[in-house]
This record gives sequence, structure tokens and C-alpha cells, in this order.
Amino acid sequence: MKKVFIATTLALSLTSCAELASFANALQPSNTMPSYEFYEKFSETNNAKVVLTILEKHLTMVSIDGQNEQVFLFSSSLVNQSTFGWFTPNDDYSFNNRVSYLQETKNNKIEYISFGFSHVLSLSKSNFYQIFNLNPNDVSISQLKQHCSAYRRIVPLYKLSIKNGKSLYLAEDMGSGSANSSTNLIMFNSKPACKRLGFDKTVKEYGNENFEQ
Repeated sequence: MKKVFIATTLALSLTSCAELASFANALQPSNTMPSYEFYEKFSETNNAKVVLTILEKHLTMVSIDGQNEQVFLFSSSLVNQSTFGWFTPNDDYSFNNRVSYLQETKNNKIEYISFGFSHVLSLSKSNFYQIFNLNPNDVSISQLKQHCSAYRRIVPLYKLSIKNGKSLYLAEDMGSGSANSSTNLIMFNSKPACKRLGFDKTVKEYGNENFEQ
């Protein structure tokens, strides 16, 4: 009888933990993407202590497969076929509003900041502003005329023009772009060379053909 009681108590505890994690995730704010202050400061300096202090205050804790992770969140209303190219309804694991965060620093200088999405983005000018919760009067995006090329792979490059007159740059790395891929938007505060990114060469004739939609 005691063993049954213990097993029942344990099962209820596990269920309660799962429900609490789900409840906690449901209470997360709908959008915690970085504010304009981050873009402004990163365009002015690559000092890691200064920039990351501003950036990381927007991170929020979520429970993913029982593990707590710090991520950014874009609006959950944007989890749809307009945002994700291979969108499948009710697949919350592959298609969600969580944005993972990775940065590379060297001697307190930021090499790059990467924003990782759960699946392949259908990135366009309009949904960029929606996903990142930005006013185009503060930060405007344009596609460069040169992009990076590797074997069976094109990495589009973009320029972010900041209201303060300075610029940031984005590389859109979507891997193979297939149904089992994901997108990383990698940000720099100076224009990156394709060789520096680990790609073969620079090309002029390719990029994101759907960007202006």
C-alpha cells in the first residue's frame, strides 16, 4: 500500500511539474525581442560588456524539454506559413516563437551575434520588422547586391541602416534550406567578408528573391 502511495505521489508530482512548466511558458510575455537601444549601441561599438548588457536584459527563461533556457520571443501570432517556409500546423517543437541566442567575443570585442530560429524563415522586408518588433523609421533593412556562396548554398547579406546614421549587417544562414533546416540571422557591426564567414566566394546574381514581398 505504501509503495502504491509513493508511486501515485511521484506520478502526480511529475504531472504537476509538467503542468507548471507549461503554465509558466504560457505566462511568458509575447514579445521580448531586443529594443532599438541595442541596435543603436551595437552600431556604435563592439564592446561586449556595453552591448551585451543591453541585449541580454531582454532574454526570458522558458522550459524546453524539461530544461530551462534563455531565449528571445517574437509574437506568437507570427508563427504561421508567412514566417516559416515549411510551416506545419500543430508542430510546436519545429515551429515556435523562440529565438536562441549565441555570441562570439574576442578580447571583449563582439565578433558576431546570432539569432537562431526554430525552422527556415521566409524572410521578407515586411516580416523582418514584425519579427524583430522594429519601427522602420528607427532601423531599416535592405538587401545587399553581393552575397555569399558555398556548395549548393547561398547566404543572403543585408544592411541595417540605424537612425543614428550608422549601420549593422546581417547574414541569413538557412543551412540547406530544406524541411529539416533552421535559420540563423548573424549580425555584425561591420560588413563581413564571405571568406571570414567560412563560405567559398562572393556572388552578385543571387540572394533572397522574395525579400521585397
